[in-house]
Amino acid sequence: MTLFGEVLVQEEIITNEQLETALHTQKEEMGLALGDILCRDFSIPQETIETLFVNAVLLPFLKEWFPKTFKDKLEIKGVDFGLFITGFDISISSFSRTTSKQITFIKNPEGIFHNRRKDRTEEQINAVIDTMTIQTIRKQLLTFENIGIRVNLFSKTFTLNDGPGFISEARIRLMQAIKQKK
Repeated sequence: MTLFGEVLVQEEIITNEQLETALHTQKEEMGLALGDILCRDFSIPQETIETLFVNAVLLPFLKEWFPKTFKDKLEIKGVDFGLFITGFDISISSFSRTTSKQITFIKNPEGIFHNRRKDRTEEQINAVIDTMTIQTIRKQLLTFENIGIRVNLFSKTFTLNDGPGFISEARIRLMQAIKQKK
């Protein structure tokens, strides 16, 4: 996957020098997202950053990573969905991004607290997959709509906002597709 800063330079939103400056600032101001720094320090419109982020980072990430993770969650004894599913297409209608920063402090022998410098920043994406189409080996198309997901980019995990309902529906529909004759 291409790094977001590289995409910004390729799309001529920023220069290499601006990217280097922003990355330096990001190291100094841990926890601040690159896009937020570019908006603040270089007056890049937030809408430009978010649109490019969705199209160049989030969608490719979900299209590559979500199908594999989805197949793992579908596990049914004796059924290899990996062989049966041949393609995925995902369309996202909306998303929100939340950044959180955890800073750990420890007390020294004098009783003064100091930052351990092992800060951890997490990015969480809440998105609605407007439509997800699964193509089977038999050229069948199974379409699912309005799937709410939460993706933690740090741990590369996702949860479905509707709980087990979507996975159960997907299992049933895929099992029906497997049982259908050609």
